[in-house]
Amino acid sequence: MPSLQMLNINTLAHLSHDIPESPETMVPTSRHRSRRRSSRLSSLTGSPSLSFMILIVFTCGLALVRPAQTCAFDRTIPPTIGISFGNTYSSVVYDVNKTTTYVPDKDNQTFIPTCVAFTETGEPFIGTAAKRQLSTHPERTVCNFRNLLLNKTDDLVTRTYEVVDNGGFPLVRIPLRNKVKTFHPEEIAGIFFQGLKDMMQEYTKKKAHLVLVSAGPADDYDERDVIKRALEIGGINESRVVRDGILGAIAYNVNGHWKRFLGWNQYEEGWLNVLTYDIGASSFRVTVMEAEDGVYEVLGESKDNWINGNAIDRELVDYVTQLHPALKEVESSILTTEMERVKKVLSSNDTAQFTFEIPSTGQTIQDTLSRDAFNLILAPYIPKIISHIDSAIHAANLTIYDIGAIIPIGGTLNIPALTSLLTHHFPPTTTIHDSIPPESVIHHGLRSIARNMDTDEYDGIVGNFDTSRLSLGVRTAGDIASPVVFRVYILPASVTRYFTTTHDDQSRAVIEMYEGDRATVANNTVVARIEVDGIPPAKRGVPQIAVTISLHDYTAGNYTFNVALTSPASPSITEGEQGPSFNRTLTGNLRPLNSTELTAIFDDLDANIAEDEVAKAGIQARLAKGEVEVGETDVVAVGDVWWDGSTSGVGGRIEL
Repeated sequence: MPSLQMLNINTLAHLSHDIPESPETMVPTSRHRSRRRSSRLSSLTGSPSLSFMILIVFTCGLALVRPAQTCAFDRTIPPTIGISFGNTYSSVVYDVNKTTTYVPDKDNQTFIPTCVAFTETGEPFIGTAAKRQLSTHPERTVCNFRNLLLNKTDDLVTRTYEVVDNGGFPLVRIPLRNKVKTFHPEEIAGIFFQGLKDMMQEYTKKKAHLVLVSAGPADDYDERDVIKRALEIGGINESRVVRDGILGAIAYNVNGHWKRFLGWNQYEEGWLNVLTYDIGASSFRVTVMEAEDGVYEVLGESKDNWINGNAIDRELVDYVTQLHPALKEVESSILTTEMERVKKVLSSNDTAQFTFEIPSTGQTIQDTLSRDAFNLILAPYIPKIISHIDSAIHAANLTIYDIGAIIPIGGTLNIPALTSLLTHHFPPTTTIHDSIPPESVIHHGLRSIARNMDTDEYDGIVGNFDTSRLSLGVRTAGDIASPVVFRVYILPASVTRYFTTTHDDQSRAVIEMYEGDRATVANNTVVARIEVDGIPPAKRGVPQIAVTISLHDYTAGNYTFNVALTSPASPSITEGEQGPSFNRTLTGNLRPLNSTELTAIFDDLDANIAEDEVAKAGIQARLAKGEVEVGETDVVAVGDVWWDGSTSGVGGRIEL
């Protein structure tokens, strides 16, 4: 197992390649590691899918440490809290003595309805109390709002509140006593997170030092950034967002490596492919991942909005109203809530009772629903579920024989008919995990991470970090792209690399910062430019130009670009004497890139990676022979091969 790994969930990093770092030429203040390609991944053909890499790191608190080092653990530090953020229900968990502890709401409910309600004067409240208001003031009660975070205004979820279009973005309108107030979806989610935060602090009597939040699968790429903004609105600034599928694998401690004895001292080993599926409130989702020694990479997915928990609830409501027509008088929200409870009971029991009171007559209707009847209702969904599972496996360029583990997560029901069919559909070597109730799998994953954050027992699982989406670097002679902050670099990052002049007595230098991973700057994007003047006369390679690039946040993409001319390493400068100085700083924001644009960039990189390597080697060879025209303001990275001007044409290496 590698001694140190990173964790990254937001970068399309299926094209990582190692670029050697020299301690003499680079001064990193953050860790960088490139993910090595698996042999299976490098053999894929066709259009690459979006690859979201999850890498694991050993930490103490939030500071990276080497496993060989000891970490002084402060037993008084606040706990790490996990929030399972669902479209229908959410939960707040933390670890106490390796046990998942749930934080209840004011109604002592640990499965907290994802609802925000408002009084007539605009005071917000959340949870079970908010959901109760559905029956009295539905127009002031906002439930099932997670899809709105992705600007989805579809009709698959019945909404009791008003949603209006604002230039392609949804707004929630809440009628109050004297006015109508509008909210962005992030603000509604922020109010909900603020309520959970207050609930947690009141229950634990402590302030959490980090909050871990579950998110949807990797295809909802933009959801992570929206959730981060909502958390900040809710006053939660220290947070990590982890994908549901990854949490499922962590809950069952699926770390990815397997080894099989073949006989005669022969073994076969490899990395595990994991399949997770979730019958959520608004959609059914399947994710296929490769788990490689603690690194999780999404290979294929499938989704169906018409298979969802809300649809099953409606099927149950229709079924019982056909049995008892008088139930049509009962408020639909009351029927749905009761059938949702019945559905959960039938996941682990053969029968479930339900009771309703008819408003007009006061009559009480009580009946029992059997598991057999429930299976008949679910029967049309099961073939579709199997079809989507096969589609996700096909999208990953795998077969059912390549799947080592199946994990049901989220709101998925315990459907014996589906479990039986999966057992026969997959080979005996595939493990179907079912020891943890599906609705608790995410909680166990969050608790496992929280436990490792709060103890000095390093299991290698701690959470995720923002990383750079593409490399940031400097244009050097020959238009070569010289990276400073590499792609998949843990943020915030601040890295310094040294450059020097290409001509004797060069007085000016132009430092161009680019973003991208192609070999030449012409194929990347120039972000900023600083012109260095007043370089004192000196032999080329003597002046030292320190370029520091700092990238602070993935979502905003805000950077700091600093160029400083340091003293030449000359014997004429005595100790304590100041040499020539130039120091200029630019700040800005990288242009936002959505998942489609990032996919196009990585497709382009993948298509040209071999050609780029040849082109870069050719430029470097011609530079070493003095065959490339070098501009009067060009620079070269310290440590790069450079022509020494001799008639032999033999290149040298510029060193500090």
